[in-house]
Amino acid sequence: MANRHVFGGMGAVHPYILAGGRGTRLWPLSRPERPKPFLSPSGDDPSLLQRTLQRLRRPPFAEPVILCQHAHRFSALRQARECGFADINIILEPEPRNTAASALLAALHCRERHGGDAPLMLVPADQLLEPPEALADAARRALRRLGDDAIVTFGVHPSEPRTDLGYLLIDNSARPREEGADADALAVRRFVEKPDAQQLSRLLAEESPALWNAGVFLATAGDLVRAFRRHASSHLRPCREALRRGLTDGSFLHLDARTWRSCPEGQFDRVIMERHRRVICVPLRAEWSDIGAWPMLHATMQRDENGNATTGNTCLAHTRNSIVLAPDGRGLALLGLSDVIAVAMHDMVLLASMDHAAEVPALARRCGLDTLPPIRGDRPWGSYVCLARGDGFQVKLLHIDPGARLSLQRHAHRAEHWVVLGGRVRVCKDGRRHDIGPRQSIGIPAGCWHRLENPDDTHPAVVMEIQCGDYLEEDDIERREDDYGRC
Repeated sequence: MANRHVFGGMGAVHPYILAGGRGTRLWPLSRPERPKPFLSPSGDDPSLLQRTLQRLRRPPFAEPVILCQHAHRFSALRQARECGFADINIILEPEPRNTAASALLAALHCRERHGGDAPLMLVPADQLLEPPEALADAARRALRRLGDDAIVTFGVHPSEPRTDLGYLLIDNSARPREEGADADALAVRRFVEKPDAQQLSRLLAEESPALWNAGVFLATAGDLVRAFRRHASSHLRPCREALRRGLTDGSFLHLDARTWRSCPEGQFDRVIMERHRRVICVPLRAEWSDIGAWPMLHATMQRDENGNATTGNTCLAHTRNSIVLAPDGRGLALLGLSDVIAVAMHDMVLLASMDHAAEVPALARRCGLDTLPPIRGDRPWGSYVCLARGDGFQVKLLHIDPGARLSLQRHAHRAEHWVVLGGRVRVCKDGRRHDIGPRQSIGIPAGCWHRLENPDDTHPAVVMEIQCGDYLEEDDIERREDDYGRC
């Protein structure tokens, strides 16, 4: 226990936020281009990622680092900056390899920057936790337990029997007895992942307490790397090389894609935690929810007197205990239904029984989730929403940030027509400048070098973009100049 007292004071904990996801759990609200961490539970509140960032903005936490997929980099950067993290570091995974690889990547990155004794915390970005200071309080209590290969996990006292969560089975006989140890630092006997109803009944009947596994972990960077060397050594070389060969671009660290793809897939809980000899649990004194499916989201949202949670343009009559969302402006009316999930997006409507919520990811894949074009996306200059798409045309609504501009580019297969709906824009078209305002428009033929800019440093500009051509995908862009290094 030589290292334990190093953390007895208020040493900084380095949080690594795991903001991955495939966009299937809350489909069609979540998509591959905008998975759960980047969504707001009620539509107007901060996103789950932003709530995670906000609860890390207090001692003993240092500046957080976000791990996410390359495709989500601009969403992560935009949402972090909206929370006041202007210079946040974001590690970009070329493709998902699950949480074991992300955990090792965080440990290697932390050890390289802060040394092997530096404490790091793995924090999922898709959870709700109240009060927000509870995580900092638990981290302070857990710091003194570090060292001697210990990995601290955080447990939540169950408020109800749940078969969709993992459990920590506590070993009362192995409670830490060192002088000064926390009374609530508990030894973990074993992990139980998503037990069925019969297993859960036996689990809760045991004398040893069973806590929900919150999926948050604390360890020193060196101890975590040693745990991988002992239990999952095949992860080490590809993670180390992907990090070593990575390229830094502003806030982004781009991992080397070739070596990253050779890393095995696996969940951190199963690859490391279920095999590790010294796992300690510190209870999390908070109301906690893992937004893993539609019923959990329904339970966290504000509900009316009939138990309905709604957002957007909705109308309900004789409907109970349902979640009804219309975030894209489409009208959605329900009559005489109970315990349903109803979601209306621009391009997809889901109507499902709450009892079948666990089957939504499989339904999303069956409906061709990965082949549907993105309906919205964040870009370094702003964001867009796809309003309509058909044979040979696409209509987008562009929101251009104050003072931002798109790249100088041209398209081989499509022409564009821009209509200004709000603010004023400056258009560079084959070397000539055009300043246009609301209700004015300009056409951009195929092969024309062009650039769109918002010259106003205080107000955003809104532009409708109409694309016409035989090929409308994003890779039909040739860039000559770009403020964001994408040439």
